[in-house]
Amino acid sequence: MLIGRQVDTGFGGRIDLLALAPDGSLVLVELKRDRTPREVVAQALDYAAWVEGLAADDIVDIYSRFRPGQNLTNDFRD
Repeated sequence: MLIGRQVDTGFGGRIDLLALAPDGSLVLVELKRDRTPREVVAQALDYAAWVEGLAADDIVDIYSRFRPGQNLTNDFRD
């Protein structure tokens, strides 16, 4: 379930897509073209570290900006 697009990490980066897997784990998706593998891996690791530190309230806030007026808990359950 997609919960965010172009999510600002607060340290100069933006995650292309952020989603929730069926088990509730966070999944980040980065779309790349014409970048070296080393750059891509480093960026993915930075973003993964940031995502790992998110609290439940942070995730709700991200979803609220992505889908204003919607409820993450209800939408995920559906």
